[in-house]
Amino acid sequence: MANKASRRGRFDAEQRELVALADSLAEEQWRRPPSLCDRWTVRDVVIHTAWHIRLELRKLCSENAAALHRHRLPAPVPPLS
Repeated sequence: MANKASRRGRFDAEQRELVALADSLAEEQWRRPPSLCDRWTVRDVVIHTAWHIRLELRKLCSENAAALHRHRLPAPVPPLS
């Protein structure tokens, strides 16, 4: 579980850094094409990166839900009347 918590922490930190970078951009910078991604604007790269962070978080949440389901305690037995 510590490994998953560590992964979640890294995703959270990456998301915060991406948001901070995006918040710092001026309007003209959003439209600027980056040199490493032909035909993609900065906006395109930010959206692409944010989408993949979201997908990984959803995967992590699904793994956690499956683990909880596997280790779920049995339902309590109702009292006899």
